[in-house]
Amino acid sequence: MSIKQSAASATRSVKPLSLYELRYYIDSQEVTVLVSCDIMDEDRAWHWAACHAGVGLLLRSEKEVTMLANRQNALRYGIENVKWRKC
Repeated sequence: MSIKQSAASATRSVKPLSLYELRYYIDSQEVTVLVSCDIMDEDRAWHWAACHAGVGLLLRSEKEVTMLANRQNALRYGIENVKWRKC
């Protein structure tokens, strides 16, 4: 297998990333951030808001789902009203 063939097969197995707009409030100030990821849901939106605010852990892989910052922990640090939409 040549280098071109292996590179082409590697790109086919990667999930396409989508761009999401994430809005949340921290200390009564609205924050907007763009997040590029393959999937977004309510739990992941809260996790990304916590990461952006500096209180969440960045994951190395999707297998570390247990490390996601949850809504309850984010609320403790003043993060609230997290909304997201696909761009």
